[in-house]
Amino acid sequence: MTELIQFFAVLLAAFGAVSLGWLALGAMVLPGECPGRMVIGAAGDAPGLEQAVRGALWLRRTGLWWGEVVTRDRGLDRAGAALAQALAASVKGEQPAPVQEEAPARPRGFVCKICGFIYESDTLPKDYTCPICGVPGSMFERVEI
Repeated sequence: MTELIQFFAVLLAAFGAVSLGWLALGAMVLPGECPGRMVIGAAGDAPGLEQAVRGALWLRRTGLWWGEVVTRDRGLDRAGAALAQALAASVKGEQPAPVQEEAPARPRGFVCKICGFIYESDTLPKDYTCPICGVPGSMFERVEI
């Protein structure tokens, strides 16, 4: 029984020596920093994006990993894009840029090429005639009002 314990102790010591050698070799081959890039994909309203970025930053702060954190847009909606932008700014120590509001959809219509009458609608009926000059709908042109 003692021979078995001694065998396992020698095996464990040999494994420890190999591990230390491997670490020393790694330190010689890769001295200093070896930066990497962590790409975090996000979609929709980016559930879990904040936790993933904070985890990567924690790894960087503790020295377990160094490099840059990149968020890849895989179909972010407005809320997700705003969150990603705010996180990117906080990583750089900046204030997040304001989210630009989309311009409201402008109403569309059709204008008569002859008299300038405007028919306000997204579609022009096929049998439509201008109530001012009486020309057919083919004489109307689509416009944004």
